[in-house]
Amino acid sequence: MPARPPVSRIIVATLFAISGVNQLVQVPGEFLGDGALPTLGALHIAAGVPGLATAWGCWFATRWAWVAALCWGAATATLILSLEHLLRLPANESQGFLPAALIVAALALLAAWYLRRVGTRSGDGRIAIV
Repeated sequence: MPARPPVSRIIVATLFAISGVNQLVQVPGEFLGDGALPTLGALHIAAGVPGLATAWGCWFATRWAWVAALCWGAATATLILSLEHLLRLPANESQGFLPAALIVAALALLAAWYLRRVGTRSGDGRIAIV
């Protein structure tokens, strides 16, 4: 039975899992609801899947978790920046989108740095925590 991950990895994995689930829960409404926006639904999928992948990769300290975190950051920042156009918002109502996207990008870079440090595999396939 594998050992329980350290608290720091549990926290990071939980945050990415919450983000991924939150993104994917919104998908049906974007495709089927009144005023459906399929493009926004696709962006939610593009952000949700890497979020869940990052959570999985973080929990098990995989070598690729840091790449998933970068994908999550790029997709989530893209989603945030596209909201003004997709929702046809006036410029004064979308002033916080750029700072929010930059914060998401910074968090993704920080998570990728952390996951790159913890997720490496030794030559025999065992997980080695660096």
